[in-house]
Amino acid sequence: MAEHTIQLGRLKPALIGVIVWIAFSNSVEGIEKKFWELSPYTIRIQLAIDDSARPRFALDEKLAEFLRERILATLHPLWTAEIHITQGSEKRNLFLLMNDPVQPAPPETKRFDKQLMLAMVAQPRGTALVCREWDRHCRRWGPAMREQVRQETMLPERCFSLLTKTFSPLAKVRIDRENNNRATLVFKGSSLPLRTDEAVFGQAGDIYQPVVLRSDHAGKTLPDGVSEVPWTYITLKEPENGRWTCDVTSGLRRPFGIRRRGRTEHVAIAMQSFPRTTSVRFHARHDRKKALTGYEVYRRRPGSRESEPLGLTNSLGMIDIVATGESIVTLLLRSEGQLLAKVPIVLGSQGPIEIPIADDPARLRAQAELTALREQLIDLVARRNILIKRIRNHLDKGQLQEARVLLADLDDYPSRAQFNQKLSAAERDPRNHSENTHVQKRIEKLFSETRKLLGRFLDARQVSDLRNEILTATRNGKS
Repeated sequence: MAEHTIQLGRLKPALIGVIVWIAFSNSVEGIEKKFWELSPYTIRIQLAIDDSARPRFALDEKLAEFLRERILATLHPLWTAEIHITQGSEKRNLFLLMNDPVQPAPPETKRFDKQLMLAMVAQPRGTALVCREWDRHCRRWGPAMREQVRQETMLPERCFSLLTKTFSPLAKVRIDRENNNRATLVFKGSSLPLRTDEAVFGQAGDIYQPVVLRSDHAGKTLPDGVSEVPWTYITLKEPENGRWTCDVTSGLRRPFGIRRRGRTEHVAIAMQSFPRTTSVRFHARHDRKKALTGYEVYRRRPGSRESEPLGLTNSLGMIDIVATGESIVTLLLRSEGQLLAKVPIVLGSQGPIEIPIADDPARLRAQAELTALREQLIDLVARRNILIKRIRNHLDKGQLQEARVLLADLDDYPSRAQFNQKLSAAERDPRNHSENTHVQKRIEKLFSETRKLLGRFLDARQVSDLRNEILTATRNGKS
């Protein structure tokens, strides 16, 4: 096992003083938050190398040395990195981590802001690379980033490139209180001198996930003090004096306006998005197993007010969203003409995106019952219209006896009064009532719209007019 630590190098005395103060303080988190723009990222890079298919002498040591020099030449002092070569069971565990997206947090250490795990597998026709990040501040795993390297001479540089792609910058969120759709990001380490012209903090169009951090009086994040701002994303727009102005896309009216107890702070972490089809699953909030099947899904592109239909959710409550260029789209979920949710998502996320919908079992049951009733109504109206047309044909031909027989058949069809009785019974059923006032209003609207359909398509005047025509024709002697 070997370790390589990148030293601070030659910096201005004032800057060294700040960093030393941060490094040896009893409350690192609190001071780091105060000197956010002067705080470097402390990073632990773990290497796991499997070159059994094509053994190469001292590959791990050579790669570690290359990465050390490459980071010193380009990313120092923004990155203060320690490179660790894994062996034995530690190496096996790291390979397992790369293949399973659901993993517990690694052993917690306050020394490092981030842990970057880089695994390498030598293959007959090249080398497979995979890299993953754990962020201590946001307490989250990033997605596994993968590359295939064909040329061995390019392997060290591609490893460095993959590390930088996997790295997710952190920023504090400065909220525009006058406009909920705007914010400013202040990046960690953004006032440190840089040795590269590359966009180490991001570029226009990058997506960031806002996170709420709750701290104690010393500035230390509480054990349960990390939570994402739900269905809210920040898009980098343009830099201004070292800070980025941003657009905020959210499914919430006031994503940053909720009052919280204690010391709270909003930070944002970079997200990875990929140009690929994204699976989305809708389910009831009260029961994750309850899939929302047959619901209408629409897509709204950024900056547009028009919505395009995508289709219906399948039996699992899922629908695939095909990538068309934008990173963020807003999905609208509708049922029976009712808008149930308007949720922004980042396309290209790994695994299906689970979207819980604040629905109620009573509404679902009432909707199912009314849907069955409407289907019966549609069938009845179709058969009724055909019969009415046949009766009129007989009247036009003077065939009153045939018209009377068909009129008797028409009288045997379910009437509007009978449908109203079924509708009233369903409306009185306590199982179709919700304690949630908003959901109950939706239920009442469903019943009201169904009653309007009955009045529109089961108009009793049509039958009365036919009966009067037959009686008039009979009195006039048109037997």
